[in-house]
Amino acid sequence: MLKKYTLLAVFLPFLLTFLSSNGRDLADRQNIYNDKILYYFAERGFNLSDLIQFNFTSANIENLLRLMAVRDGYPGLINYMSYQPQYNDWLLTFYNRQQLFFAGSRMLPLELLSETARFRPFISYQLREIDDPADFSAERINNLHARYNPHLVTPQPVTVAAPANPAPPAAPPPPRVSRSYNSNYYNIIYGGNTAQQIQRLLVRVDFLGYNFLTHPILAPVLEQIDEQIMAHPDEDEELTNFLASLTSIASYSFRPILGTTTLSYHAFAMAVDMLPRNQNQPIYWAWDARHNPLWYLTPVANRWQIPAIIIEAFEEHGFFWGGRWPMYDIMHFEYRPELLKLQQYRNEFNQFLLRLANYA
Repeated sequence: MLKKYTLLAVFLPFLLTFLSSNGRDLADRQNIYNDKILYYFAERGFNLSDLIQFNFTSANIENLLRLMAVRDGYPGLINYMSYQPQYNDWLLTFYNRQQLFFAGSRMLPLELLSETARFRPFISYQLREIDDPADFSAERINNLHARYNPHLVTPQPVTVAAPANPAPPAAPPPPRVSRSYNSNYYNIIYGGNTAQQIQRLLVRVDFLGYNFLTHPILAPVLEQIDEQIMAHPDEDEELTNFLASLTSIASYSFRPILGTTTLSYHAFAMAVDMLPRNQNQPIYWAWDARHNPLWYLTPVANRWQIPAIIIEAFEEHGFFWGGRWPMYDIMHFEYRPELLKLQQYRNEFNQFLLRLANYA
């Protein structure tokens, strides 16, 4: 099971409890606390002299966990990390000697560091449970409709079926701010950000009976997933029938995400789509929205299903499954090992805080 949690929910209550405990001077307790946090991250690859200058707020600690996740999710990507107190940020030196500031996972050069609002963080979502429409509030349903349907269907009065039946929103949600990723990071991590650059890198892989082009980072990972899935006995009828129902499995397609100018992970061959021959069930929210303005209310059980063994194998190897999004993309798996690492590191840090609370 994936866990939902908020770092602040653990961090701040613990801090207050720790500092207000009897038996030690307040300043001494705070120093002990800061030292233990400092050495926690020093043991995980950060320079001690950098950490001494670092301001350990909850938001800054979250950035440290994200930085660890990127570093360890892509071994060899980052050669060196140094804290720059004048910018309150970490300067990363990559394998190719290029340098970018972490900037909350936006990966920006110095000249853009003052313009963070223009850029999207590369870590902008996390592993989550499948969003079940049965749990959606009326406000969320109205926001989904107002935000996504006008781009795909003719605007019309909305009558929401039971059980949701939300009232019309008093005001539309604020417009989405159009932000882009820093494409230079794509050059560093994936070896390019144009079709010509990426196509020069592609390699062929055999995966679940299909042969297709993918990124060399992905090829060995897909081989491991294939081996794990195909290790199950032939008597697994659900798996056998599912594989027989597919019409294609593909990775590379140089294109933007539908309705945006942001390149899809398929453009870098860092994602995999599994497409069934029979497409009578809901698979992708944008396709379904063309004929069903209430696509977001489609029960999870009524959507196209992928066997759990396949989903688990992908996720265990660092992929994010699009079936977990409220804007579901069930056929889609994208390689985001930093998200898996971030979940692990958040859980470990929360456990560390609990141990520290017991010490107090």
